[in-house]
Amino acid sequence: MAQIKQAFDQGSETAAHDPAVWSAWSLRKRWNSVKAEIAPWWAECSKEAFAGGIADAVSALQNWQNARTGRRGGPRVGFPRFRKKGKDPVRCTYTTGALRLDGPCHRPAGRGAGTDR
Repeated sequence: MAQIKQAFDQGSETAAHDPAVWSAWSLRKRWNSVKAEIAPWWAECSKEAFAGGIADAVSALQNWQNARTGRRGGPRVGFPRFRKKGKDPVRCTYTTGALRLDGPCHRPAGRGAGTDR
């Protein structure tokens, strides 16, 4: 969001807005080019977490743009901002592949509610 905000501010100064700034494709391409240097731990996480963040950013930017131009009903929407850590619900959408549970998928005998010996 910080880089997108910087691009919008720069576009406001020069009166040359680039609509590709908020396209999901361009943001994904930008993320793939810098992820190794800014987030060396990225491989430990699901790619869906990053894809979901990009999709949410694009959606927020489109809502803001549509509210600004009058194409969105309801109250006006401000420019997207960072969420306070711990306030935004933890969520992730999986769009590819199957989910698999690793490890035991049940409680061992004698360790459930009401089975104390």
